[in-house]
Amino acid sequence: MELLRQQVSNLPIDQAADAVAQAMKFQAIRGYQKDLEAGKPASESLAKWAPMMFSTPKSATMSGAASLIRASQPRVMNAGSVLYRVPQTGNAVPLTPAPTKVPAPNRFDLQEHSSYLTQARQIEGELAKDPTGPDAEAQRKEIQRLQGEAAKVRQRNTPTGGESAKRVSTQAEYDALKSGEIYIGKNGHRYRKP
Repeated sequence: MELLRQQVSNLPIDQAADAVAQAMKFQAIRGYQKDLEAGKPASESLAKWAPMMFSTPKSATMSGAASLIRASQPRVMNAGSVLYRVPQTGNAVPLTPAPTKVPAPNRFDLQEHSSYLTQARQIEGELAKDPTGPDAEAQRKEIQRLQGEAAKVRQRNTPTGGESAKRVSTQAEYDALKSGEIYIGKNGHRYRKP
């Protein structure tokens, strides 16, 4: 069948339709002969293979030829937001990279990040009222410090290549953790050591 697909893909559509019709007839005659050799009654074999042997509607052969021509070309398939090129034989080749799963940030980190930004906004509001006041320079430094702390929280929650939280089940494992390190407790929830 593969050889037929390759040969048909190089023919004009009318010639391809005739080739498909002849191939179907040959397949039917050969199937009929095999059934007779296997000892099946002629009436059963003829009932099974006669539609392919004696009827060749033009529309069926044209569509058969067209499908063979289309099948000989690689197709593109979408599988879960990744596009693949699927050739006639062999393995599918990804055309787009697979999406990476990003873990959700720890809810404690979200609260901490939010508090730093909220404090920075409050100080910015005070600074906007009196930008040249006696505490203006100290307020600017405090805003920079809070923004730096918020950046540290974001960096801590940015996934790095293969790094994952450690699973902690004993007190000794907990004691071995560094301060601020994220771990997975016995209940499966993520925590950060104070």
